[in-house]
Amino acid sequence: MAAPTRSVQYRYDLADHSWTWSPDVYAMHGVEAEDCAPSTRLVLRHVHPVERAQVIERFRDHLTTPGPYSCAYRLVDNDGRIRSIVYVGESFAVDGRVEHLQGFVVDITDPVSETASLAVEASAAHRASIEQVKGALMVTYGVSEPVAFSLMRGYSNNHNIRLATLADDMVERMDSPRYRSLEPKATLLAILTDVANQKSKTPESAPARECILPA
Repeated sequence: MAAPTRSVQYRYDLADHSWTWSPDVYAMHGVEAEDCAPSTRLVLRHVHPVERAQVIERFRDHLTTPGPYSCAYRLVDNDGRIRSIVYVGESFAVDGRVEHLQGFVVDITDPVSETASLAVEASAAHRASIEQVKGALMVTYGVSEPVAFSLMRGYSNNHNIRLATLADDMVERMDSPRYRSLEPKATLLAILTDVANQKSKTPESAPARECILPA
């Protein structure tokens, strides 16, 4: 299986129950690629116990329902630190049957005040773009303003793209006829993927061997 590009930080294939992670996803979990292969059991082991049942339910739904999705939960890394993360991805289907999931993960644990200061420092034109993208994320994924801002900042950091550049590129693409026919969540996912593909190189990723969702 081909390694995902930088913008596709995870992929799950139903055919062989395998996961592929980019280096950023390993880092979020506090594990090294050479020490373990990603699996559903590993993912669930790092979900906060209070939210584990809900995450399992959501994951099962993504395996049977094609289309874009988002999922937020608390992750407990190997050192016991709690992170707030958001998965944004899509269930890809052939003839109505989901074959794989793929998308990106954003760590939104950092204080919102840090991300907010970046917008204050930006020019008026950039602030307008940032506000437009932030609003689109809030409406499309049903998240609060701080979470939407943190999503942008996290994606900016993960892909080494300046926040202002990310916002400007996204606004330009949102006005493009190429994306207008897509469902809103699919539109934002496609735009984020294309922006990152334009800016980044393909990372090295290790495919998993075992991944079976517990009954």
